[in-house]
Amino acid sequence: MRLFRLFLILVICASCKQTVVNKGDDTLSYNVESEEFTNSSCMTEDTIIVLKDIAKCDSLISLEKDNNMLFMLYQQKVNLLTRIGKARDAYFEQGKAMELLPKEDVRRLEYEAIGAYLQQDLNRYSQLLNKAINECKKEPYDAAMILNQATFYTLLDNDEASKAVMENYLKDNDDEAISYAYEDYPHFKKQILEGRTTLIKLLQTED
Repeated sequence: MRLFRLFLILVICASCKQTVVNKGDDTLSYNVESEEFTNSSCMTEDTIIVLKDIAKCDSLISLEKDNNMLFMLYQQKVNLLTRIGKARDAYFEQGKAMELLPKEDVRRLEYEAIGAYLQQDLNRYSQLLNKAINECKKEPYDAAMILNQATFYTLLDNDEASKAVMENYLKDNDDEAISYAYEDYPHFKKQILEGRTTLIKLLQTED
């Protein structure tokens, strides 16, 4: 079974494939050189090579003007920093990528909510997650957005709303990840809350 999306993991472990800044924009067309760079960067295990690839990212970022490409490069840098255990650096680099997104983008709202939680501003944290939920509601047939809603409701301690949004979706649709989360909601909730706790500890304690 494919793993369902945990927003906390996405903040730090952003996918190399998540490259489109604005919905509706064409996916970036990579040339041969950029494909080779991305593949080698994602696969390398050697820290020295990873550090060199981070330097390459920085060089490309300094020259790039296209927002879609910049977003891809920041995501790539986040991946590389995460590979060598630099969670805090990855978090701040992810913030630079989020600034390229529209203010109402769910990913950006997620990121800003985490920042509010780190600052113990629970009112803003709640406001941002509720905004993200409202954005997700605009795409009622998108399974990823349904799972996002369930995640955000869980983070807001609204278990009934979380289960209800999944239950309603499953009445007319079939999705393995949502079905799994709904049928074993206690485990789903445990993963979400433990993920948040782990992330916050990483960001607060990393040297």
